[in-house]
Amino acid sequence: MRSIAIATGFSMLLMAAGAVSGRDLGPCTEGSAQEKAGAWKGIVENDVDVQASSIAKTEQPGVIKRMAVFADVLHRALGEQKGYEASWYRSAGGEVYKGGPKSYRLNAPLYAYSCSEGRLDREGEYSSEVSIHANGVWAMASGEGAVINGKKYQQLGSPIGEIRGFPAFEADTHNTPAGVQITWVVLVSWPHKSPFKYASRRELLDHMAAAADVEWQKGLKTADMITPIRPKDVQEKDKQKGLELFLKGAKDEQQKQKWTERYLKDYRTDEQKREEARTKFNKIRDKTRAHLDGIRAKYTPEQLEQPALVAANTLYPDEYFKFSPAKLEFCGNRTMCDNTMHGKPFAVPDTAYFDPNLPRSAPQFLTVSFTWTDHVVRRNGKYELENPKWEKIRDDFFARLDFDRLVSMLGN
Repeated sequence: MRSIAIATGFSMLLMAAGAVSGRDLGPCTEGSAQEKAGAWKGIVENDVDVQASSIAKTEQPGVIKRMAVFADVLHRALGEQKGYEASWYRSAGGEVYKGGPKSYRLNAPLYAYSCSEGRLDREGEYSSEVSIHANGVWAMASGEGAVINGKKYQQLGSPIGEIRGFPAFEADTHNTPAGVQITWVVLVSWPHKSPFKYASRRELLDHMAAAADVEWQKGLKTADMITPIRPKDVQEKDKQKGLELFLKGAKDEQQKQKWTERYLKDYRTDEQKREEARTKFNKIRDKTRAHLDGIRAKYTPEQLEQPALVAANTLYPDEYFKFSPAKLEFCGNRTMCDNTMHGKPFAVPDTAYFDPNLPRSAPQFLTVSFTWTDHVVRRNGKYELENPKWEKIRDDFFARLDFDRLVSMLGN
């Protein structure tokens, strides 16, 4: 009964997406779309399959065999298929680092069946998907990453604890015409090891302090450029000319005296103007450094070495910056509500983790992702997901997933 409920849940979820009509599958009656046994089949997309990739030709057959295992693992984890069709496909491309393991994945989009005017259709678009990715973090990556202390980091999704003993992440939420799309990703690696090094709080604070100093130096150069120092006699002539223009229209000597005092009080030499401009940049720099020092003071030396969690691609040391920002509530289809997860880590491959003696296509870590779509509603003054049951569907998928089988594929 649980597998039927899961399949039916997927069907209802995908039909709620309002996807366009796809393939006419014959007559149907009320409720038969949800009860139709679903198909599981593979397709090949042009120019993205293994044979079109940079994976060595001698290794391509092994990659295809591994992805057949991926497909079987996903198929079994989904359980009994009713109400939807899964059309999986293979793709390959990229590498963990230059000269490192090759990346490839198997995705299985799920297409709902629906009954329209007495005819059974398979929807032409999907809003849910499961996948297994070898040697890649595509499903849990967030944005384009950042250069930190000279190294290019990739920002991953928000850590959400463990699933079946493996680290789990929640990738960015995305607003789509169908609703809010959410992805959970589980990282499968060799026991007690991680393929990544994470940027620590200390490293990010050092990076932002250095970046603030660079901006400070740029500011000082700008101040010097826009306020050139002219010779004293030139400045004095300009000062007197300005005073003469300022005093035009004065009614009497008394007014001239007052205006002269005011002009001289407000007058600034080139040296004074430059110093005032530089002072402004000095204050900005001092404020920024004080803010970063205040954050640093909140943590012990040990805590500073822990992975830094920050908002999506946020490395600007303003007064709003902080580690582990709170997860915000859902807020409808407003674009500004994207990327509202709690903190995300910056990661680089840990080359010491990888075995250079293995074939480059051998899986050295895997990611398993589950993507689902739901609608956002407002209840009791707060925005939240409409159907919490999708969380059970997701949890059942990961509960059935054969992680032991995936672990056995590492290095093979």
